Amino acid sequence: MDHTAAVKLKHSPSRNTTYLLAQTTNIIRNSWIDPALKQHGLTSLQYTVLSVIKRYSGLSSAELSRHFFVTPQTMGPILTQLDKRGLILREANAENRRLLAISLTEQGSRLLQTCNEVITDIENEIFSELNEETLQHFRETLQRIYRRAQDNHRPK
Repeated sequence: MDHTAAVKLKHSPSRNTTYLLAQTTNIIRNSWIDPALKQHGLTSLQYTVLSVIKRYSGLSSAELSRHFFVTPQTMGPILTQLDKRGLILREANAENRRLLAISLTEQGSRLLQTCNEVITDIENEIFSELNEETLQHFRETLQRIYRRAQDNHRPK
């Protein structure tokens, strides 16, 4: 079977793939991820922000905001909370002293590592019915869909 062939779907609430994807995401986040992260004092958004900071250490608040498609005014309170807890460090950027480069503190790195292990356990449970090959194909497919959606090339 050619998995790359486009499939035209008839619109139906029971067949709406984006609805199913959104509902699946919501139930996983609300029933699994949020309660697990709450035990470690984080929201799912804070966890994601820490993950992005780890991956792209040195981003400014504005760059981080763009990554999340929010305004700097929205990102500011999130970063302030993480800063007050000693999870991130904001230091003057060596190239532009007006910008603050954001990185994880040792405490932030440890907490992120702990939460990564929690998320891995959740994923292992949720996807336990899939074999490794199917799971890898699923991930690759989701990545292609994500890139397509991110490209923002919606036909007019």
